[in-house]
Amino acid sequence: MTALTAAIPWILGLFTLGICGAIFGKFWSSWRTFSFPVSLTLLLMFLGLSGVMVIGVGVTQALLGVGLAAGIILSFLQPVAAVCILVSQLLIRPWEVIADAPSLLGTLPRLLAAITFTSWLLHRLLRKRLSFVWNSSLTVFTFLFGWLLLSALLAPYAEYNLEDIFRIFLPIFGFCILLVNCVETKRDFALVTQSLTLALAAVIATALVYTLADPEFLTGGLRLQSVGQNGNTNDLAALTVLAIPFSYFSWMEKRKLKKSGSWVDVLCLVIFFTALILAKSRAAMLALGGAFGFHLFLTTRSKAKLLLKLSLLAPVAFGLFVVALHRDAADLEGSSDSRFNYILAGFKMLRAHPFFGVGVGNYPRFYDQFTLAYIETGERTAHSTWMLLLSETGLMGLLLFGILFYTSVKRAWSIRAVYPELLVSLFGYSITMTFLSHAYCLYPYLLFFLILSASRLPLPQSGDPLHGT
Repeated sequence: MTALTAAIPWILGLFTLGICGAIFGKFWSSWRTFSFPVSLTLLLMFLGLSGVMVIGVGVTQALLGVGLAAGIILSFLQPVAAVCILVSQLLIRPWEVIADAPSLLGTLPRLLAAITFTSWLLHRLLRKRLSFVWNSSLTVFTFLFGWLLLSALLAPYAEYNLEDIFRIFLPIFGFCILLVNCVETKRDFALVTQSLTLALAAVIATALVYTLADPEFLTGGLRLQSVGQNGNTNDLAALTVLAIPFSYFSWMEKRKLKKSGSWVDVLCLVIFFTALILAKSRAAMLALGGAFGFHLFLTTRSKAKLLLKLSLLAPVAFGLFVVALHRDAADLEGSSDSRFNYILAGFKMLRAHPFFGVGVGNYPRFYDQFTLAYIETGERTAHSTWMLLLSETGLMGLLLFGILFYTSVKRAWSIRAVYPELLVSLFGYSITMTFLSHAYCLYPYLLFFLILSASRLPLPQSGDPLHGT
């Protein structure tokens, strides 16, 4: 471990405490009315839990332990706070990125999910309003989950594939249900998106540290990298495309309303754009430029102003794209040839198994059997969310995912005047996931159900702040 990578636990702890601070700031007006005995009890609980967490994670992760302790206490005070802590840790994944991570960190997903459900249930019982949000999108999502199980069950290697679904996709399914049920106000939604941005900034900051710590970085041939589920360069680039609209529009709103805290958004934007340059991803550059170009087209009525804005944006976009092309020519050509071959192999799998597909998790195993050209051999992924679903789950799996995507686009379009970041983020991320295998990742479903949550909220009246306070 180098001096740089040794700082990663402290970086994660700092961002986790930042998320806790955002939660505390949002609900301070409500919590300040607590009586002295209640406040003292909460303080003693926090101090005691901090000690337990620091002992559990180790002194070198002390700041992260304190942040997690604060997050757990806050989670019981508000269900949406629990959702924020849960999603932040599902994205940050400290049990993967911290070298020799203690076993306590590995229990976080289950522990925080249980706390989130308990917090939601307790608050509903206390308010005597045990209602449960369910709609057509959640029904489609349930059918998709069921279809994935059926596809895996009827395919070879069913035991391993079912294990992966329950380990990876079941938590995503449960989280999305909790998200929709815990976001009830504009303040809740603003807090979730703020936590999401800070968590993604932590992910990207960690990747920057890992990249800078690698000796190959000084030679100029190294692209952005990290470890664990978020270790792939192109996945990291896709996360920056997903996150930048949230930071940008938050910064713009704070400037317009003269709110404090805009420096946090600027810091996040610096982190994201630095990572985007180091990633050298053509798809990410294209996606981000296309998303903001689309936004300008929708919001600029004057053709002259539109041309002026696009002319100012074009040099920046061109510069970023030149950086993305500053890679080895053989690497670029090989990447393009391989991706085309992955698509052809996927269509061959669909032709052989049109209804159920080859089974969830089986594209890599059957790649050599269906490939047309042995440019690359061994276990490979489809490098396209759409193709991965089509080849592994058949036409029905792709249809169900397509319905979720279509309804998300429709909802994001209907609330674009109030929440433009959702449509811009969805536009950009949709392009990147077309070139990445994100069918069973949290990212697309998190975005889909964030949009669903926002679409359920009442639109602000004229003169009201757009995103709540």
